[in-house]
Amino acid sequence: LIEGLNINTSAPADALVIDSSGNVGIGSSPHSNSGTNLHIHGSNTTAELRLTNTTTGTGANGSMIQQGGNTLYISNSEAGNIAFENNGSERARIDSSGRLLVGTSSPIAASNENFAVVSGGNTQISLARNDTSINSGDTISQIKVYGNDSNGTYQECARIGFEADDAHATGDKPTRMVFETTADGASSPTE
Repeated sequence: LIEGLNINTSAPADALVIDSSGNVGIGSSPHSNSGTNLHIHGSNTTAELRLTNTTTGTGANGSMIQQGGNTLYISNSEAGNIAFENNGSERARIDSSGRLLVGTSSPIAASNENFAVVSGGNTQISLARNDTSINSGDTISQIKVYGNDSNGTYQECARIGFEADDAHATGDKPTRMVFETTADGASSPTE
């Protein structure tokens, strides 16, 4: 049983600290937030947790979690997948081709699909506007399609809009769907 361990490299930084509660700090003392068991503090903007394996024979990265600035990176430097599990079951994954798969570990059919959602029942994708004062003509949600212009700028090509057909109230949600496409020679979609 270790009540407290503090390993210093060169003062004043702490290389490794295990406090009396068993919380671990690497590069710093354990974080003061309750429930933080492992705190990794790196120099500048990088704090990195790297997990490696030798199954490839090279000891390459199996997975890595890195925080730089305000961005959290979860990466896999091998040609593998990043899977998200909950309660012992895989719920979603980003496969080695960059596809986001929810409820499945493989694409449904098309080799070029980028996003797939699968469930055992009524499969749904929900769009919601969190607003209690929707009036006639207000856009509730939209699905938009863009194309990359020759100058590197994305331009909207088409959209499906869901709009209030009159003022909304509890139990009264009059709504219309509006389909818009871009005509030849035009730069934006129209109904």
